[in-house]
Amino acid sequence: MTELQRLLLAYDAHRTVGQACALASVVDVSGSAYRRRGARMLVCPLIAARG
Repeated sequence: MTELQRLLLAYDAHRTVGQACALASVVDVSGSAYRRRGARMLVCPLIAARG
């Protein structure tokens, strides 16, 4: 299962119970960074972020 598939499954689970969440994406990186451009993270108010 890809990272995107895992994020979409988590998104579906949160939306099923009516919990808001947002998908954040890295759009630019300057210098060295842990994640590259295009990395995604699901952010939900009641749990830790995923991705």
